[in-house]
Amino acid sequence: MITKNTGLLEGRSLGFVGGGNMAAAIIDGLLRECSADSICVYDKSPERMALMAEKGCRCAESVAALAESCDTILLAVKPQNFEDVFAEARDAIAGDKLFISIAAGVPISRIRQLAGNDSLRVVRVMPNVNVLVKAGAAVIAAQPPAGENDLTFTEQLLRAAGFSVEVIEEEQINAATSLHGSGPAFVFLFARAAADYAVSMGIDEGMAFRLFCQTLRGSADLMEMNGSCSMEECDRLIRMVTSPKGTTEAALKDFESNGLYKTLLSGFNACARRAEELGS
Repeated sequence: MITKNTGLLEGRSLGFVGGGNMAAAIIDGLLRECSADSICVYDKSPERMALMAEKGCRCAESVAALAESCDTILLAVKPQNFEDVFAEARDAIAGDKLFISIAAGVPISRIRQLAGNDSLRVVRVMPNVNVLVKAGAAVIAAQPPAGENDLTFTEQLLRAAGFSVEVIEEEQINAATSLHGSGPAFVFLFARAAADYAVSMGIDEGMAFRLFCQTLRGSADLMEMNGSCSMEECDRLIRMVTSPKGTTEAALKDFESNGLYKTLLSGFNACARRAEELGS
């Protein structure tokens, strides 16, 4: 019989408001380390609640019931639903509870305003979907009265779920969303274009994706080969692959003439602007 390590949640009750895909992925990761009875979930969907019950998690009858029974509450609902969540839970929120939000764009100040508690301890998190393969990335930020212990606990929680974690300032989170939160979709789009071209040239679709995925893995490893990466290192690697008057150079010149680099910067900026809009 395998005994799970309950140290991370020992003496704590972790509640998830929302049981969608990201919450489920985090819970699945935590269940590799923690006992299911340490986790409580509330979701409006009976199907999602049934799924959480199958995992062994406790299920709350309402947001208020979850808020009353849990000392740490992870907000995993869409930004548009925050007002409803806090309208239901406001009376059950005590000053000693820790709130962890994974909602895009919603600032800590807005969460405290909705809770009606300026001294609420809040840690803001931006995760990404790659946690589904235990290779997620997340950034976290907090403001007083949330302290080092709260940041450390949140970081340990996310690492147990399968994330690599970076601590940043809150004003940087929306920009970071472009890098890693929405970033996987940009990679998938690049993969789609590469495979589309390959198929048009008679290459098998499955083979095209296999080649791209392996190229992506190896390229990431090359960037991190010396323990870190930088723009200078990226430039060096580009030069390493690019022979004068060769195939790579031809493609890079075409990308440049079509404004690909500026288009990418514009897209990252649009992503960050939308995150700001969601929080207003």
